[in-house]
Amino acid sequence: MSSGAKSLLDKEAEEVVKQYLINHKYNPKRFTKEQLRSGNKSPDFYVEEGDNLQFYCEVKNPLLLVNEETQMFHWTTSVSKIREFIRKAVKQFEDVDKDHSKPWIICFTSSKFQPNWTNFIDTYLGYVARNGKMIKDLRKERYVIKTSFLSIIVAILTILK
Repeated sequence: MSSGAKSLLDKEAEEVVKQYLINHKYNPKRFTKEQLRSGNKSPDFYVEEGDNLQFYCEVKNPLLLVNEETQMFHWTTSVSKIREFIRKAVKQFEDVDKDHSKPWIICFTSSKFQPNWTNFIDTYLGYVARNGKMIKDLRKERYVIKTSFLSIIVAILTILK
């Protein structure tokens, strides 16, 4: 079940997002070690327009794998994986912007077709529904309950190479 596209490395994904932001007149900058408190993580970029800080941006590059036993992609795996990426990003944002004074944006990238907009809707809702009918309810799963407080902007960039 391969899409034929080569998987993006994390650094390649960050470069794709950086170029996207530059093309849209933003100036993404990396944090220096001097800007961070010892032991803290940071998002990949703080993004300026002119000299004004506009938002913080974290790039996530999930690779959803086929279940070896069923040879299928499982909703529980994709929802839990995406929520875990979001949870980690929130921690990174909090380390640099505890008061949430600027928008926090997560850009998900993929060179594969499997992670798509429906995965993010399912993740946000905590259940899978198609044509108005609930197919799989994940709202009682530990990873959904644990991350139900999340409310941040998520941007999706699907890059096919």
